[in-house]
Amino acid sequence: MELTHGDSLRRVLQAVSLILASTVLSELVSAAAAITRADIPEGFVFGAGTSAYQAIRSTMRLEMWLRTSITSTRHVSDFLKMLDDFTGYADVCFSSFGDRVKQWTTVNEANIEPIGGYDQGYLPPRRCSYEGGLDSHCWPIWYESETEKPEDREAAARANDFSIGWFMHPLVYGDYPPVMRRNVGSRLPELTPDEPARVRGSFDFVGNNQYSAILVEADLSQLKRKLRDYYGDIAAKFVTPPFQSSRNQLRSREGEAPWALSKMLEHLRTKYGNPPVVIYENGEFLYDDEFRSHFLQVYIEAALSSIRNGSDVCGYFMWSFLDVFEILFAYCRFRFGLFGVNFGDEQRTRYARNSARWYASFLHGGELRPVATGGDRTGFYSE
Repeated sequence: MELTHGDSLRRVLQAVSLILASTVLSELVSAAAAITRADIPEGFVFGAGTSAYQAIRSTMRLEMWLRTSITSTRHVSDFLKMLDDFTGYADVCFSSFGDRVKQWTTVNEANIEPIGGYDQGYLPPRRCSYEGGLDSHCWPIWYESETEKPEDREAAARANDFSIGWFMHPLVYGDYPPVMRRNVGSRLPELTPDEPARVRGSFDFVGNNQYSAILVEADLSQLKRKLRDYYGDIAAKFVTPPFQSSRNQLRSREGEAPWALSKMLEHLRTKYGNPPVVIYENGEFLYDDEFRSHFLQVYIEAALSSIRNGSDVCGYFMWSFLDVFEILFAYCRFRFGLFGVNFGDEQRTRYARNSARWYASFLHGGELRPVATGGDRTGFYSE
């Protein structure tokens, strides 16, 4: 086939573009491989979460699953009693461990309890209610627009206000986000005159459990429903479920979303005054231990990139130190651990996965992305 001068020039340009892209990719991979703990700012804390009932780390959680609703006087009474019980529990923890543990968090994933326990009904106490109230939070999911349509971008922003702003807006500005006030209306608690000042700034750092993103599209028709739940007030349709992060794709090697962590941290930096952030949970539940190592690596890279962009990230704890009893799936489905547990053995025999060896090596000065030596890469990272 005869080529014209234009065809030849176009092919040369395409070849040059491929070479440049390959060079840039090679440099990025090389830079990632060269990252060591020495690149992380001094004072940054690494760790791994474990379960006793749910989590104890070098910082400690005053662990409770929130059991509250504002739908009746009895539930308000239960909530006030819970506050007294929690205060007593906290006092015991502080007096017993305060000389050794200096950083504490309170309710774990407090958004999950009212949504799962009272809105959707898939968590205890399995009460579905369209009139439930809102409280505090530790698992802020990042919502991303499925398209560039203005209405879908607005839906993603609205979902992030309902997820992140639900907790951060009162803590920083003293009230719930305007979109929540508008869409939820009288079902959203009104703050008393003195509460905004008491709530504003009442935290030392933000705990972030980061696993994935959810893609959304606008669905304003939900606002026309007389009875709406939490998701109806968001007025968005979820294109992907949690832990998927991309359309038409099950959780897989392409399913991680470190970009969601980057966007989350940038959102906190620009909208909420750049608070100190500790990534309390981040991990992979598949049996593919090679992917677990990869998953942690790309998220640590994202955290470091955000730090270099000005975010005040001061800690990272992967989930989890060892396989644990998961609140939804017990022992049968999730395997997050750096250390595996043989649940078929009465002694619950434990063994180190290669991801544990990699993480320990990185924390002791090794490269973030070490090159496998001897044999194939799968064997290096396998169970």
